[in-house]
Amino acid sequence: MEGEAMKNLAILCALLASAAVYTFWSDFQSTPAAPSQTQQEIKISAPAPHFTFEDLNGKKHNIEDFKGRVIILNFWATWCAPCVVEFPAMLKLADIQKDNAAFIFLSIDDNKEEIARFLKKHAKSLPQNAVVGHDVDKTVSQDLFQTVKVPETYIITPDLKLADKIVGSDVDWTSEAVQQKINTLYRARSM
Repeated sequence: MEGEAMKNLAILCALLASAAVYTFWSDFQSTPAAPSQTQQEIKISAPAPHFTFEDLNGKKHNIEDFKGRVIILNFWATWCAPCVVEFPAMLKLADIQKDNAAFIFLSIDDNKEEIARFLKKHAKSLPQNAVVGHDVDKTVSQDLFQTVKVPETYIITPDLKLADKIVGSDVDWTSEAVQQKINTLYRARSM
């Protein structure tokens, strides 16, 4: 019986490793889709696109609701291995920056239940300044922000201007550099 369990564990590990390799490989193989003629290119220092979204409890939010704090807007999905890896670090950053920043996690998953199931693992660590939404029709992620790969994160100033765009998960979200950037943007709001 123990040998069978070890065999099953080895098969599971091999499948997970294969899925992770495929996810990373497909990220590097995909080419960004060309924006449609109705889309505008996102430019840093430009005003952030105005958008509304619904959280998982059905409450409507507007980007204006978060004005006055630095906004970390993260596009992600439960099936995205890099998204899953960076999510706990972003939650830790949200907890550290609870006074200066608001975190909007917009999932592009097709199924709202998948998001809820994923969040059950992180429910105890979801800070008050973090909200999880569902961009089911991708009107925010793709139409407004031209996101073609996840994770993709925008840092938005307290006066709703784009400060930075980060594609991928190669960021130490709890680093001094990231915290300094948030603190600097937050302090500049009153100048």
